[in-house]
Amino acid sequence: MPENEPNRLALALNVEPGEGGRLALLWTQSFVMGIALVSFYAASSALFLSAYGSDRLPHMYITAAVVSTLFGLAYARFLKRHSPAAILVGTSVAMLIMIVGLRVSLDTADGIWPRLLLRACYPLLQAMLAVLLWDLAGRLFDVRQGKRLFGLIGAGEQLATVLGGVSTPILVALLGTPNLLFLSVLALGINLVMTVAIVRRYGKRFGIETATPQDDSGQERMRDLLHSRYVTSIFLLSLLMMTVYHLVDFMFYDQARSRYSDQNALTNFFGLYQGISQAATFLVITVVTGRFISRFGIKIGMRVRPFTMLVCGIALTAVWAQDSGLTVYFIVATVTKFLDHVILRSFSGPSSLVLYQPLPARRKLAVQLFNNTTVGPIAGGLVGCLLLLLAHLQALELGVLSSLMVVVIGAWIVAGKKVYSEYQGSLSEALIRRVLDGVSSIYDDSMIEILKRRLESPHPGEVIYALDLLDKVENESSADHYAELLMHPHSEVRKEVLHRIGREQLGHLMDDVRDVVFDDVDDEVIAAALRALCALGESDVLDEVLPYIEHPDPIVRRGVISGMLRYGGIDGVLLAGQHLVELENSEDPADRVFTAQVLGDVGITSFYRPLIRLMRDGDVDVRMAAVAAAGDVRNPRLWPLVIQHLETTRFHPYAATALVRAGDRAIVPIRDVLASDDFGREVKTRSASVCGRIGGEAAQALLVEHLSYSDRTVRTSVLTALHHCGYRAGGPGVVDVRRLLRQEVADLAWRLAVHADIEQIESCQLLVRAIEYEVDETRRRIFQFLSFLYDSRTILRAEENLRRSSQQRAYALEVLETTVSRDLRRLLFPILEWERLQDQRVALGDAFPQETVSPEDRLSEILSEEERWISPWMKACTLFALKDVSGAASWAVAQTFFNHPDRLVKETALWGAGETDHLEETSGGRPMLLTIERVLALKSVDLFSGVPEEVLAALAAVMEEHEFEANQPVYEKGETGRSMYIIVEGRVKVHDGDRTFVELEERDFFGELTTLDPAPHSATVTATEDVRLLGLDREPLYELMADHPEVLRKIIHELCERLRGKR
Repeated sequence: MPENEPNRLALALNVEPGEGGRLALLWTQSFVMGIALVSFYAASSALFLSAYGSDRLPHMYITAAVVSTLFGLAYARFLKRHSPAAILVGTSVAMLIMIVGLRVSLDTADGIWPRLLLRACYPLLQAMLAVLLWDLAGRLFDVRQGKRLFGLIGAGEQLATVLGGVSTPILVALLGTPNLLFLSVLALGINLVMTVAIVRRYGKRFGIETATPQDDSGQERMRDLLHSRYVTSIFLLSLLMMTVYHLVDFMFYDQARSRYSDQNALTNFFGLYQGISQAATFLVITVVTGRFISRFGIKIGMRVRPFTMLVCGIALTAVWAQDSGLTVYFIVATVTKFLDHVILRSFSGPSSLVLYQPLPARRKLAVQLFNNTTVGPIAGGLVGCLLLLLAHLQALELGVLSSLMVVVIGAWIVAGKKVYSEYQGSLSEALIRRVLDGVSSIYDDSMIEILKRRLESPHPGEVIYALDLLDKVENESSADHYAELLMHPHSEVRKEVLHRIGREQLGHLMDDVRDVVFDDVDDEVIAAALRALCALGESDVLDEVLPYIEHPDPIVRRGVISGMLRYGGIDGVLLAGQHLVELENSEDPADRVFTAQVLGDVGITSFYRPLIRLMRDGDVDVRMAAVAAAGDVRNPRLWPLVIQHLETTRFHPYAATALVRAGDRAIVPIRDVLASDDFGREVKTRSASVCGRIGGEAAQALLVEHLSYSDRTVRTSVLTALHHCGYRAGGPGVVDVRRLLRQEVADLAWRLAVHADIEQIESCQLLVRAIEYEVDETRRRIFQFLSFLYDSRTILRAEENLRRSSQQRAYALEVLETTVSRDLRRLLFPILEWERLQDQRVALGDAFPQETVSPEDRLSEILSEEERWISPWMKACTLFALKDVSGAASWAVAQTFFNHPDRLVKETALWGAGETDHLEETSGGRPMLLTIERVLALKSVDLFSGVPEEVLAALAAVMEEHEFEANQPVYEKGETGRSMYIIVEGRVKVHDGDRTFVELEERDFFGELTTLDPAPHSATVTATEDVRLLGLDREPLYELMADHPEVLRKIIHELCERLRGKR
């Protein structure tokens, strides 16, 4: 069990810390309700049967159905006009008034109806008190707690019934049978007081303030309930369950009346029966129910009762068929009623209550109310009508009823299976309640007219979307509207139409395209028109477009050259190619960038050779453009160079995109990367990610080969990529996934043990956070493995909700319990049910025992582990902590890292040993900050506070360190910006001449706007004292924002603050 475990009683009852107070209140209220019910049951049953016998039971069932249904309809109207809190208090008041009125009627009215109505109201009282109790319980506990505690809450009623049942003979002797109703009145008064107290104490759990009335709009109407297949299935299941209940009930009462004719004798028998049956129920609920349902789930809990009743029904039929006598039949009928009572309250009832938990709170109350006040009584009324029919046909025999009972139980079992299946789906939906709207694939004339009108919209997005939809309509073509749209006021629409004209080879529009070339004023549109003209006219239009090669705007030149190369045949290649070669050899980087962009636009595989040279260019922008163009050219000879660029943070987004564009043709080089030892972790990780973006069978097969990759970081990337491919394990793959799951949990147990051994050491806190990050990563991998075995949307949605509120966590755990196999639940739930790491460690102790060792030994153990199991960041954090924790023996191990290939690990080891002479220096001669020191500095900046430190370590490694003296400008107004800066030491001012806008100090940042959107700086930044800065370029910042959107949100917030003049 976890640390800080509850006391022994709570442990025995499976009660967790923080639940005791709410549980005690509800248990007490359940006890009070039990007193009210047992007193009412004994009095009403004895008064009715002693006067009228079992012959009137069918009439009583029908009366009960009518009374409950009418009350339910009235109660539904009450629901519409009052808050949940008022409803619960009102229910208590209504039941109290009803019992008082019934008791008065016994003394003031004659005839059959007072006793008939009294007994008919027992199911209503039982139902309404159940609605009251379990609505309170459903609001105070979530679905996971309910599985453990609902049975325990119900045990209060059972104990009260035991005590009331065994004391019934004494109470009858003292008070008389009719006056037992006063005991019910007293109990219901106490229940009213407790309901008010609970509502006031836990008012927030009722969704609204207790004094706020609800309007009609929020109320569930009956037709809305019946439209839900899940709710309808619950009602059908309840109807079948209650039908069996009433059949057993009738057989039991019939046999009891045949043996006991005296009113007091019947009262004593019913009291003793209730006492014994409730004593058994109490013991089962207290000791067995919670653990049974938590272990086996509601699926098994729901099946216990129907299968037990099936055996009893067969036994009753057999006894009747063998004519074993009324005594034997009485015993079997009593045992059947006894078992039905015990199992209903112990297993079937709590399991069925859990079925309501996926429903929204308001709907849950409405469904419970309708089920208890309408569906159940209707079942009783149907049984009553059936009994009258059988009596009329002179076929009301016990054997006929028991045979009918067996048939209904068969239907019950089938319905229960269906409800459980829908329960799983409803749980999944309860995690996120939203509807995804799609676009209809059926278009009528009115829809087509709407789309055509959208083509006149001034908004380019609407126009282009309407064109796409028109292409999907049979006998419609968006091309019919191209000529008109070439005159659209927005340039984006005109460019899109020109691309379509060229792609679709619409030669009849050539003159319209020429008009655009001559008349349009937008250079990008003219470039698109020239390219489209080349596509339509090919070599015949070369003389017409050739003059545009000398156009002053590079965008126009790019359009015409790419058009001539792609569509102009050999003449076009000769004319444009010569010009392109000159640009390729130009000393101006902008010309070489232009060359790469044109080659990408052309996209001809054989035009690859210039890109080899350009990808080796010394200029960063040229290499970026060349790598990006390689994805369009798609020549296999380019892939080795493209893959090399995956290693660099600045270039890898372009290289990855190029490989994705290549599709399956990039799979072979990626396979070579993953299988080779010549590439580092970053290249392999990014290659696996690219494979996932490519998708398809070939990519999936390659990733499956590396599912158990030794390096944890690469394996995480492989798992994520497989998820993007939609992988689902089958055959031998299932065995492999299960084996790897167990390995992950074993590794997690070790990391939790390390965390426990060092978490109190002050100098190890950075390492503690590194372990916590790796624990989160391990949990993420576990869920990814699970998504390969089960429905991935359900699994990953559950993972997401485990990080949210307790209510959503409960739904997520319930989804996992109903989805995942029992052996995997035993493996995984110790780490999923507990949020604290120390609790997870203890829970895993039996399956994966770990020794407690000293912090120094733990640090040495981490350093001794293979690289594939320990990330460079965790190694570096260990070396960082080692200096203050360990002695000479451990530093002997640390010295082996002085020549480590990873810069982060190497520099930390040298720093720890005092070998600072080997560390790099700044331009000012000071030692450069360690990567770890940079991480700590970044973590203290609000912008990066939510980013994991291991991610910041990769970011810090590519940041440049700058030093400026006082009064030295960092950059001048008008200079083009590429980097944002974080102040590590010193202060700067942002100014324009003598006008100072703001002064910034340590942990502030600046330059972020021109980093996001390259443009000349709008102000000068000057150091007001000696300052040390960390510079972050655009590409790594973009990558960081893509993975951690909170960084972008904080940048936007900072920009807004500055616009408001607060900064």
